[in-house]
Amino acid sequence: MFYCVICVPLLLIFTNHVYSVSVNGSAVERLLPKCCPRGSQFSEDVTSCVATGIEVSDIMVFTTTDDRTLKYSLEHKTQFTCLRHEPFLVQDHTFMIAGNNVVIHGEAGENWTLPLTEMCVDSVYIPSQDQQPMFVALLCPICSEITCLHKCCLPNLQIGISEDGNSISCVNATEPFNSQRILGNNSKRPMMIHGFPTCDLLPYTKYISGPAYISTFSRLELPNMGMIVPRTDYCVDSSARGPVLVACMQPVVATLQPTLYGGFFCVGAVFLGLTLVLHLWLPELRKTLHSRVLIAHVGCLLVGYVGMATVDLADVPAPSALCSCTAFTIQFSILAAVFWLNVMCVDIAWTFSGLRAPKASLTLDSDGHKFLYYSLYAWGSTSAISALTAFLEFSPAVPLSSRFKPSFGAVACWFQYSEAILLLMYGPMLVLLLSNILLFVYTACKIRRTQQDTANMVQHAGSRLRDNKDRLFDVETIFSGVSTSRDKKRFSLYLKLFGLMGVTWVLEVVSWLCGGPEHYWYATDAINAFRSVFIFVLFCTKKKVLVLIKNKLSMKKTTKFPIHSRKSATSSSRLNSSMTSQRTNSIQLSQIS
Repeated sequence: MFYCVICVPLLLIFTNHVYSVSVNGSAVERLLPKCCPRGSQFSEDVTSCVATGIEVSDIMVFTTTDDRTLKYSLEHKTQFTCLRHEPFLVQDHTFMIAGNNVVIHGEAGENWTLPLTEMCVDSVYIPSQDQQPMFVALLCPICSEITCLHKCCLPNLQIGISEDGNSISCVNATEPFNSQRILGNNSKRPMMIHGFPTCDLLPYTKYISGPAYISTFSRLELPNMGMIVPRTDYCVDSSARGPVLVACMQPVVATLQPTLYGGFFCVGAVFLGLTLVLHLWLPELRKTLHSRVLIAHVGCLLVGYVGMATVDLADVPAPSALCSCTAFTIQFSILAAVFWLNVMCVDIAWTFSGLRAPKASLTLDSDGHKFLYYSLYAWGSTSAISALTAFLEFSPAVPLSSRFKPSFGAVACWFQYSEAILLLMYGPMLVLLLSNILLFVYTACKIRRTQQDTANMVQHAGSRLRDNKDRLFDVETIFSGVSTSRDKKRFSLYLKLFGLMGVTWVLEVVSWLCGGPEHYWYATDAINAFRSVFIFVLFCTKKKVLVLIKNKLSMKKTTKFPIHSRKSATSSSRLNSSMTSQRTNSIQLSQIS
């Protein structure tokens, strides 16, 4: 295959047209990169180089505006700077060389400038010598900025479909290709991109019925057929039976996936909202450090779920400012949720590491300071990744062809390329999940070692105090160390949470890595979306929490009937004080989250 199949070239067809050239200074012979090696030319479909033995030199001759001539020679270029193959065919447009740039003038007065350093030129080998040689220039594409239409075959060729419908090829055209037969008479004539799409599986063909439109980012929309196809996944051409679509994928809109996943995220958002409201409503549930961490985690997930449900159900137009903002919001909130999950693992590992402060200093202020540091870590790390995302998205230093560019809105309200999502989303998630696993293994080993040391100490001390059961109980308490009942419960709670959240996030990454048809991953994606139900059950349906809810509701009822008797008031005050003290002690012992 031609080496540039890993590029993003534009295909400009040079025929016998005279192109004006803007040149500063005297006319000299200049070198242009040659796409194919010496003695080779493009194949007829411009997808590979074929050895023809024909030496092409000094073929590009341009006439300047002052009747001077400028001659270009070709020199083979072994490497191209673009990232994927997307040939761009320019027909009937003014082509100009201005300094070190190539300038293309569109019909509506548009000008597009591209550097000559990202250009290579060669001729197309045509077995039939009935027509004059055709020269092709490959440049990086600009179809994310202008309207392009992908044509499958070269000019003067059209699609030919075998009788059994299992193969397609380019054959001589019975009539010139007319884009208005596909797009209608009212549409502006688009730039023509030549070439078949590069598909992971065999492409399918369909005859086009009804109107067709080219949307922003050159997506093809076929309303009557229920299809929207990204610009890199299709081509169209004429055939003996009418216009034909060749595409890599089934329609991205007319599927069950948006409605199904949107419903999943709506259900998840409801349970996350209930969890958050419950923790904000009951002050007893937000007194501890890990409860505040949980609130931050749940809040981030809630924002992410609302954003994903909006994209799936509200049909947010792509590209648009709303689409880009939604994508940034989803990325930030989901990454922040994973960082807060990592904070939970760091906190429990710190608790059992033996480095925590003495119990006497574990006040609300110290927990507040720890939460501040955790917040700086979680929000700061997420903000750094979001800042990098914004730089790659909006910086002119990052070319449009870069696969590390997020390109929010190019295809949907999410990343366009797998390299970008790996760098800016799933890569950090994998690192955090791996660190969480290591932290839990460390904590489990620390607990096990502490239990063994405590058992040995108690046994040694008990051998001296076997006759004094009360003293023995005191020894057990003294030697319990950091492995208190409260900390063990906290570890158990975090372990359950990470088991639910960690496994679901791993499934999310695995489904992205493996790919395949959507229905293969409906079950795992449903588990991912319903992680919020697990959080609600784990934290909000415990007996102690239900008691708090009951007490809160009963206290509201009693305030409707105030007691004016001093004696009754005093008795009620003591009773309430006793209940509050008892409830507070219970919370401090159980550390409800």
